Amino acid sequence: MKGKKLIVGLLLAALVSAMVVPVSAEEEVDLSEKKVAISMHFRTDDYGVICSEAFEQTMLDAGIPEENILVTDSNSDAAQQLNDIESMIASGYDAIAVSPVDDQAVKDVINKAMDQGIAVVTITYVPGAKVTSNIAAGNYDLSAAVCEKLCEAMDYKGKVALLDITTNLWRTNQRLMAFQDTIAQYPDMEIVDTQLAISPDEAKTVAENILQANPDLGGIFGTFSNVQYGAAQAAKDAGRDDLVIGGVDADTSILQLMRDGYVTACAAQFPDTHGIMAAEAILHYLRGEEVEPEYTAKWKVFVAGEEEQASEEVWGKPLE
Repeated sequence: MKGKKLIVGLLLAALVSAMVVPVSAEEEVDLSEKKVAISMHFRTDDYGVICSEAFEQTMLDAGIPEENILVTDSNSDAAQQLNDIESMIASGYDAIAVSPVDDQAVKDVINKAMDQGIAVVTITYVPGAKVTSNIAAGNYDLSAAVCEKLCEAMDYKGKVALLDITTNLWRTNQRLMAFQDTIAQYPDMEIVDTQLAISPDEAKTVAENILQANPDLGGIFGTFSNVQYGAAQAAKDAGRDDLVIGGVDADTSILQLMRDGYVTACAAQFPDTHGIMAAEAILHYLRGEEVEPEYTAKWKVFVAGEEEQASEEVWGKPLE
């Protein structure tokens, strides 16, 4: 009898063992039929190109066919971006990443996509939007860090101006607040002008006007790559290497102006990281895995003299 019990027990144990599937042995999800897209605010700068390319490559590496990956360029046109996302919804895309031109212009269409079961990952916080996940870049903190470098270079005294962009973006509003809060800490510093522009050429013209109206201006902060570049180019054309200029984004064109002596400090956001993180959040969703509501991306401030290092770290190549 004992022998029979032992045999039965062994058989039961073998049966239970055969039924147990290890947690680590999850069945791989087939992504070959999935359709994904990324809607970029624009692809006319290093950030837009590298971010979207990193997104696309991550999707290809995961097994999504090239023909099922869409990259669109809104070219700084909020209406174009709205139309692009509407088209993605109508075309049955499973997931969309969005780097917005204007937060509030795309808020409702993002919510529409989510309501229809399409995952949306934003590469910046969009107030009022329901999203699957958000890639956070620490916009306030990185801007405050750059502003602190500018204040230090000005010996914490003098007149400064702000160049912001014309579209409504939460991330640039955060950068603007960081600039204002940092300057407010130093009683001998004064914000004398705040102007808006969107393209590098517009920013250059605006900066030239600011310099003409304020010949004793000590510094300029730009909330975005285009306006920071325009300000530095205006300073270079005017021979004003005494100006302290900096801001957010470390495009190669900005780093070249830093090498020339016209940019004091800039914050790098590592666009490849943003694209990869957005893609990975979507891939987690498509595989049925847990998706965090927010993922925090790295950033770093570089100062004059570190432009070669910045080019290698951010863009993976020497500065031309």
